[in-house]
Amino acid sequence: MNEFTIEKLVGAPKAKVWEVAADIGRVELYHPMVEKSVCTTELQRGRGAARRCDFYDGKGHAEEVVTSWNEGTGFTLAVTRGTMPFKSAEATFTFTESGPEKTLARVTMRYRMKGGPLGTLLGKLMMTPMMKKMLGSVLDGLDVHCRTGKRIGHKGVVLDA
Repeated sequence: MNEFTIEKLVGAPKAKVWEVAADIGRVELYHPMVEKSVCTTELQRGRGAARRCDFYDGKGHAEEVVTSWNEGTGFTLAVTRGTMPFKSAEATFTFTESGPEKTLARVTMRYRMKGGPLGTLLGKLMMTPMMKKMLGSVLDGLDVHCRTGKRIGHKGVVLDA
């Protein structure tokens, strides 16, 4: 299992960051690779809520379900289906107040690649750096969206609200 953590200081109060991140069906507002996202369960928040994310490339997608939920502080999403080369994957998002108008957003990603030992090696050499970069851009998008209310488009382009 590969694991890494990234973090970013978001320039918004924790309540605002939580409000945005906890709306799991609207991740397209700040995720620079997700063109469209939709909640796929009646449950919109909390353990068991699920979403589908369609990527800008027109081919890729991910289906995810919330496996843990700590109201106001964080949640874990597990990838259940999709076009990514994972045998299993989950990401834990946590949010900690870090002064006035500041929130420390942290993502811990855990994943196992398809392809046995070769997949594991490729995961460490190639996928981890790519995922760190991608999740860093997600946290950058979360920061900009929380501060401005503007949607983050493909490759991080800031769009009109």
